[in-house]
Amino acid sequence: MVDHTERGNVRIRKLNEYRRLRRIDTVGLCDISESEEEDPVPTMSSLTVQADRSPELHPTPNEGNRADSGRLGNVEWQALINSQDQVHDPKPAKSDYVDYSVLGPAFSLDEASKNIHELDHSAIPNALKQMAHCRVFIPLSLFTTQALKAIRDNVGDLYTKRKTGLSAGKYILNSDCFRSEDSLTEQTFFQAYRNWLRLLNEVADPEVAKGWNLHHELMINDANFTSSFSAWRAHDRNLRTSFFNAPFVLDVDSHSYIKGFDREWMACEVSSFRKDHSAPPPDSRSFRNNPSQNCSHNPGTNPPHNLSPCYALYDKQ
Repeated sequence: MVDHTERGNVRIRKLNEYRRLRRIDTVGLCDISESEEEDPVPTMSSLTVQADRSPELHPTPNEGNRADSGRLGNVEWQALINSQDQVHDPKPAKSDYVDYSVLGPAFSLDEASKNIHELDHSAIPNALKQMAHCRVFIPLSLFTTQALKAIRDNVGDLYTKRKTGLSAGKYILNSDCFRSEDSLTEQTFFQAYRNWLRLLNEVADPEVAKGWNLHHELMINDANFTSSFSAWRAHDRNLRTSFFNAPFVLDVDSHSYIKGFDREWMACEVSSFRKDHSAPPPDSRSFRNNPSQNCSHNPGTNPPHNLSPCYALYDKQ
């Protein structure tokens, strides 16, 4: 089909050239007598049919070269069409096989000479120092001995890629993989706090770390620390959260420091009071359902700390 089209195009070009020359060159033309029969003018269809029915026609050398080059071009064009018909995977499959025997040593001398083996297993890991330099809040639960061992051993998927802040685009230790601060007991709290102070002494100026050391001494010297442990823990977390957001020099004698502890102590007392009185007595009823019964107060039978809005009169003596 392609060869047939090419041959037809060659004949059409020759016919057009013949007609153009006849229109331009008028020399040698003579009038045709009316008594003579005119020769039919060749048309495009007649030349095309004649070309199809005349295999004995031999093309000129130039035409033969053009025909040969056309056939070669047609073959390449046909191969291109066939290649486009095939469905290719936009993502070529990658071979997962890697010949590690030709990659060379995995532990080179240049890399090993830059590192020093730490014999002190109690040293603060670099992952926590990275969080401090990137201003990422470090929960106190990451400083327990169990958490430090997991960080050094790099057990599990402990890192995550940050999207905001100074650590955007970096892999930072994921604090969600560890326990919450609320699960710390008094013993583990002070154990973790000593490691937190060690980190702070390494990454902060001495004047900045001094206030946190005084804060630690104030906690351990509190005679009522056991009963106020929840308040101290919440107060310390608020201080560390604010410190990572905007570093400041901690002053344990400032009004904001004392007011912050008093607010957390009051919140813990209210929460403890609600937990102790959340379950009503078995024989009590709501004062909205039976107000007359709730108004009749009997000090001998009602439980202490009754929350009823009606109170018994006292003797004015």
